[in-house]
Amino acid sequence: MPCKNEDRKRSACINFRLTPDERDAIHGLVEALGVPLQDYYYKAIIGQKVEINWGFFDNERLAIELKKFREVLANDIPNTEEMMDDLRRCTVALEAIAKVLKDNNQIKGD
Repeated sequence: MPCKNEDRKRSACINFRLTPDERDAIHGLVEALGVPLQDYYYKAIIGQKVEINWGFFDNERLAIELKKFREVLANDIPNTEEMMDDLRRCTVALEAIAKVLKDNNQIKGD
């Protein structure tokens, strides 16, 4: 019998769409490697280096995300679990942005 979701180490779920050919290619690779699908996805995504192309569209998207964080942090919400979740998401996202910016500066400085 499956365990309860809150008892799982990895309780969050992310979904995305693929073409049938893309799905088959990934599943074939994962099957050949002999690793669980979720482990393959996790390692493939987390291990990737992200480069930012500083065009107008990218800057605008980053500005919108930063504005969302500022709005969340500026709201006078009482200390609730919802606020703590928002703060955790903001912190994780800002750390990821800082890492990408640092990595991109190192790439461009080479």
